Amino acid sequence: MAEMNKQPCPECHGTGNIASDVQEECPTCGGSGKVLGQTCNKCHGMGSITLTEEKTCPTCKGSGYILEKY
Repeated sequence: MAEMNKQPCPECHGTGNIASDVQEECPTCGGSGKVLGQTCNKCHGMGSITLTEEKTCPTCKGSGYILEKY
């Protein structure tokens, strides 16, 4: 029987989570990029903001490691 060796997950680099960026409408200007005729300070006139979400890594299922035969 082959022995198994724990290795850091190559997908999440051992954290168990994967970060992904999500674009959302700016809550300050409602997506217009302007507040009272001036450039929105929150989104800098873009109308959307980027949020980072953490999700469980599908490769290691959140453990942070995978088992490899050696």
